[in-house]
Amino acid sequence: MSGTPAFPAGTGCRTGVRYPGLPRRHGDAPGSPSARRPAERAPRGRGVFEAVRVPAPSCHRVASVTFDFLACKEPHTMTQRTLVLLKPDAVRRALVGEILGRIERKAGWTITALELRTLDRPILEQHYAEHVGRPFYEPLVEFMASGPVVALIVEGERVIEGVRQLAGPTDPIAAAPGSIRGDFGVIVRENLIHASDSEESAEREVKIFFPGRA
Repeated sequence: MSGTPAFPAGTGCRTGVRYPGLPRRHGDAPGSPSARRPAERAPRGRGVFEAVRVPAPSCHRVASVTFDFLACKEPHTMTQRTLVLLKPDAVRRALVGEILGRIERKAGWTITALELRTLDRPILEQHYAEHVGRPFYEPLVEFMASGPVVALIVEGERVIEGVRQLAGPTDPIAAAPGSIRGDFGVIVRENLIHASDSEESAEREVKIFFPGRA
């Protein structure tokens, strides 16, 4: 291939180190045979990853080139991860598939960990430590220990805010149709789903439920 691949305008992408077999950063040397040929462009509808063919004589070079291209991201993206719990009522009412489907259908979101488990009291005491002493604390802990839950990590752009909007308000009566709680919720305590409310909460909760991924 000759010429320099056309990266999307405004990305500020740089291919970094010059590798043998790859196009020069600023075009081939003036007067060379390749400089007189028009630059090859990515076919319409195909991205840079598909259009650029990188030779692979060694694992070291491939790893380096891959890192350079992956560093070329659109500005202002906010990739996050959040901890989601599908509560015992979601499992009991066979709504797990429906809820997971709604999460998976959101473009750019990925479920990176998932586990069906029954929560013991020490885990729940860690998770709900901020609510100790409140009237709803004991009933909430008892409910969350009453049956299996599905714990999962979801990653994607602005996923913390997005999952909470998808879930709807804590009170199902106040939740809009189209949200998980608006469509399936019954009462405040049995409201189907928990999702981290901030990056700090997400980090803390991932450590509790998936310590190997913290």
